[in-house]
Amino acid sequence: RKYFTIHIPHPGGHGARPHADGPAPTCSIQQGNEHTMPTEINETKCPVIFEKVALREDSGGAGRFRGGLGVDVVARFTLDAKVRNRMTRLKCPPWGLEGGLEGATNASVVIEDSGEVSLSRGSDYSLPVGRCIRVLTGGGGGYGNPYERPIQNVADDVIDGYISRTTAERDYGIVFNAAGKVDEEASRKKRAQGSATR
Repeated sequence: RKYFTIHIPHPGGHGARPHADGPAPTCSIQQGNEHTMPTEINETKCPVIFEKVALREDSGGAGRFRGGLGVDVVARFTLDAKVRNRMTRLKCPPWGLEGGLEGATNASVVIEDSGEVSLSRGSDYSLPVGRCIRVLTGGGGGYGNPYERPIQNVADDVIDGYISRTTAERDYGIVFNAAGKVDEEASRKKRAQGSATR
């Protein structure tokens, strides 16, 4: 019988700055600014297959400058394993500043046949061969009023998959026409009507 341990750093998004969006998730702050090992090396050295490694949509807080995004990782083990969740900040989201909104919290789940099962911090969970674990890291908080973010920047974020259309409408005051394109005039009117209450 062989034993192995794999520890995957949790790179998350950094907070937005007064002059720019939050940086992308390049390293894990809580682990001494440790950089993530390339997926291919992890798969070569350990019995694990990464089904998904991507930026986490809607994880950065809305703002004049958007918070940096977290990551969305799905891993499948090729043998029976146990997983322990050591992530913090599962309930307390990264806050925004000067009217910016909070970013997403960290989360870990096991993907069962019946759906996703959340893992509490410190819990051991049996992971039968073929079962997947999903790790979601938090994003940074936003900076400034989201209604002040240029409309084209918001539209680009939707196109790039950084935010969903729902978030663009709800948090940034963007209006889409029947063709799914941004209606700039309607968006400006919506923002003007709602800016006083944000």
